[in-house]
Amino acid sequence: MKKHRVLAVIALLSTVACASVSWAQTFTATQALAFGTFAPSAVAGTIVIPPVGLRGKSGGAYPIAVNLGSAASFSVSGGGANQPYSITLPSNGVVSLSLVGSPGTTMAVNGFSSSTSSGQLSGTGALAFTVGATLSVGSNQAMGNYTGNFEVTINLQ
Repeated sequence: MKKHRVLAVIALLSTVACASVSWAQTFTATQALAFGTFAPSAVAGTIVIPPVGLRGKSGGAYPIAVNLGSAASFSVSGGGANQPYSITLPSNGVVSLSLVGSPGTTMAVNGFSSSTSSGQLSGTGALAFTVGATLSVGSNQAMGNYTGNFEVTINLQ
C-alpha cells in the first residue's frame, strides 16, 4: 500500500495553493479550503463549508456575500485502472487557523468531511474529490486574515 500526502492551505480569504507528491501517481491540491468573508459578533458561532454545497453558519458568525468560500479540491492521476483507495482526513482538535501577524490568535477547524472516502479510481486511474470542514469562530473574534494547513492522505492499495 502506498500513502501519498499533500498539504492544503486553509484561509478566510481566497488563497489557492497547490502542492503535490509524485511517484508513479500524482496527488495535487487544486483549490484551497476557504471559509470566505464573515463578521464575528459577541456570540460564538461556526462557519461550515461542506464538501459539496453552499456555506452555512450557526450562532454569531455572519457570512458576508463578498467572498463565499469554497471546499478544497484535490486530484489524483497516474493510478491503476479501478485501483481501490481510501482517504484519511484530520481528526478533530488538530487543525487551527492563525491570525496573520499574530500567531497567538487562532480559530479551530474540525469536522473535516470529503465528497468520497473510499472506492476505486476511474478506469484511467484518476480521481477528483473535495474536502470541507467547520470553523469555530469565537465571541468577538479578532478580525483579519487567518491561515493554516491540514493534511489529506490517500491510500492506494
